[in-house]
Amino acid sequence: MASPASLPPIAAGTVYGIDFYEWLPFICCVRDDGVSVFTLPKETTEFRKVPLDAAMSTHTEEVATFLDPVKIWVGGSWDGSRLVGNMLVHVAKGKGKPYLVSIRDEGLELHVSCADLSGSTLICTSLPHHATVADLVAEGRAALQCTNVRCLDENGANVPENCPLRSFHSLCLQDSTNTYVYIGPEIFSFESAEDIVSFHSGMAHNGDVEPAASTAENTYSLEDCSVTCGHLTGKGKGKGKGRGDTREENHDASCCTRWMLNKIVLHRGAQDFL
Repeated sequence: MASPASLPPIAAGTVYGIDFYEWLPFICCVRDDGVSVFTLPKETTEFRKVPLDAAMSTHTEEVATFLDPVKIWVGGSWDGSRLVGNMLVHVAKGKGKPYLVSIRDEGLELHVSCADLSGSTLICTSLPHHATVADLVAEGRAALQCTNVRCLDENGANVPENCPLRSFHSLCLQDSTNTYVYIGPEIFSFESAEDIVSFHSGMAHNGDVEPAASTAENTYSLEDCSVTCGHLTGKGKGKGKGRGDTREENHDASCCTRWMLNKIVLHRGAQDFL
């Protein structure tokens, strides 16, 4: 058994165990600069055999490390301990390379050129003198062929889309799709156009198991990727016709975005215990 002093930096931080019916498919070390995920040997994954504080001193294997995440949510535990049901990591706010935008005021029009860091041109066009940042973002969506594009100033701050474009000489465009990683009985990554603002899930053996993520508008299930929007919960304008009717019958799917994209299972930890 290794001493704590001899452990590598990725094994530092607060240690959490992902509790799956009293087994530990994963051990997570949460630090200021990120989170690292480890597995234990199968014969020692029952947490009663390995105290959590000593878990990282046993023979562990690194599964993944996520550095400099936007945010880490730690799921609930049934007794307030560091044995938790799951975690959610906001890995990145935005994907792909940035594109630098140059704006030149030519009197009646604004000349706009946009290229990546290698100089490859994405946009070269003219916009009306009264154009706003929203017009630039629309050009970016068409050129990048994605629906989620954000515009940043030279300091990396988001620029409101109602700002006059002529107020800027240079800006930056980037695909603003979020990347998240869910750590539970299995680990999977996914992308979302919406920002998750809260996360909830209880313990698998405590009857409160379904992980749910909430954005400003909707609440989503991380188990079946379904959505519970304000319309379906009765918070919106739509209502069922009668006592026996379901709100789904009158639900317009266009009011719910398809929020989970490109789901990729990274590690099926719990399958080893089933």
